[in-house]
Amino acid sequence: MPNQPHHPPQPNEPAAEFGPNAANDPSDSEASRPARWHQARPTQLPRPTYWPFVLALGLGFMFWGLLTTWIIGVAGLLTTGLALAGWINILRHE
Repeated sequence: MPNQPHHPPQPNEPAAEFGPNAANDPSDSEASRPARWHQARPTQLPRPTYWPFVLALGLGFMFWGLLTTWIIGVAGLLTTGLALAGWINILRHE
């Protein structure tokens, strides 16, 4: 940063708000931000989904199947394929 010292917010200054209401803050305009700061992207996050967890579960079963028996490995392979298909399908329709 240029030769500007950092100072903590004073009691009469409004604190920066973080979280889900920060995007709707009317004080967050181009004039209220420093010159080199930009609006964070994406402004709208995708909906939560369980598919990443199912994918991790399938990968875990696949590697467990490498150590134990082929039946667990096949179950992991099928679970991984199902999770990838489900997750990609959700992302395609957003």
